[in-house]
Amino acid sequence: SPSRATSVGQAASFMHSAMPVERFSISMSTVENMSSEAMFRSMALTVSMDPVDHLDVERKIYYSQKELKTATEFDRIKVLKSMMPALEKLSGLDRVTADWFADAIKLKDLEIIVTPAELASKFGLQIKNASKAECCLVFGYTNGKAGYLFPEELYGMTFETISSGIPPREVQQYIDKIMTIV
Repeated sequence: SPSRATSVGQAASFMHSAMPVERFSISMSTVENMSSEAMFRSMALTVSMDPVDHLDVERKIYYSQKELKTATEFDRIKVLKSMMPALEKLSGLDRVTADWFADAIKLKDLEIIVTPAELASKFGLQIKNASKAECCLVFGYTNGKAGYLFPEELYGMTFETISSGIPPREVQQYIDKIMTIV
């Protein structure tokens, strides 16, 4: 369907819009096909956040650049350098919209979960634990690239969460939705 093609082709890409979003909105859909030997389930989730807070993004850029000038620890320098391009991209947007999906394919005792996102290990383990299959494999960056999805307790600690524009509650809602198709 056209909606699915947009999700695959532009998964969680940042999109510019002249019309700001008044508030957070979300839509979900689930597709299911079954046979006696195999089962396929699919879900989609569209997340639209409030308009980008440009002052907050510019503040993060300013303080990150300032810290980068004096940072000596390799890991901190890496985080600061890695997040700058994403913050600069975010500063030019009015809003962030993400189209996420996931598919579950079950073949007897094997279940394969595919998502365009890179999931934190915590989420992969949650999905595996929800599966009733003897062997459950979770693959990220399939059929697109939706970026990094981290749990709320890591927000603000990594460049992936600082620059994402996606609130942690929506990330957990996506994971919860995936667990309904396993």
